[in-house]
Amino acid sequence: MRRKEEVPHLDPGSLARFAPPDIAPTLRVIWAADKEHDEIRRFVLRLISLGKVRDCSDLAVAASFGRYQDLYTAITAGRALLATGDESARRDYAEYIKLQCALISSTLVWEAVEDLFPQLIGVDDLLAILKIIHLGDAEGGGFRFDWAGAKLVERLMSASDLTRLIEGLLQQLEAEPEVGIGGRSPRDEQYATALGAAAGYVVSRCCANGVDRRAAAYRRSAYEYDAAAG
Repeated sequence: MRRKEEVPHLDPGSLARFAPPDIAPTLRVIWAADKEHDEIRRFVLRLISLGKVRDCSDLAVAASFGRYQDLYTAITAGRALLATGDESARRDYAEYIKLQCALISSTLVWEAVEDLFPQLIGVDDLLAILKIIHLGDAEGGGFRFDWAGAKLVERLMSASDLTRLIEGLLQQLEAEPEVGIGGRSPRDEQYATALGAAAGYVVSRCCANGVDRRAAAYRRSAYEYDAAAG
């Protein structure tokens, strides 16, 4: 890498085999010597992430929080921090994502949300992020709430959290500029599957608790958004 020689591609599974826990001292030596070399820096961070090398978690923290300007260092450092960081590091990273989500890569934001929701990035935090983040494809992957939002919804165990998410998403849709008759905004497309999933979960929980009026209202929402998503 230092000589700009071609590096063979290794899939994550193959690369992880080269990152047992006892590789930490070697990674530290390489990091100290070559952390300013883009490819070497990213390679070391990938090994830390894939091997969950917790003895190098401080290197992941040092490379995160905007320390390096190139996108793929930010992504690999974030993954390494999420894979190896302690509760304090993960909490600090969640705060960084919430505060900087409008300024940093949407891919970086999504990977943090995917890992930290709902424990350290809650429903209200997610709604605030969705309100300002660029939704959809972007370099490195992007923030594809249309296909991944339902997976986040599955993690919410309380009807109150689900209801708050539904109401927040609907409020954001209502604030969207009007489109032509029969048209749908990009945000409609992004929110449809999550709204359908959330409404369905609320229906099932309300029915279980005998709350028929709320169940009926959210059942209608579930049908509408399931149909829209289909």
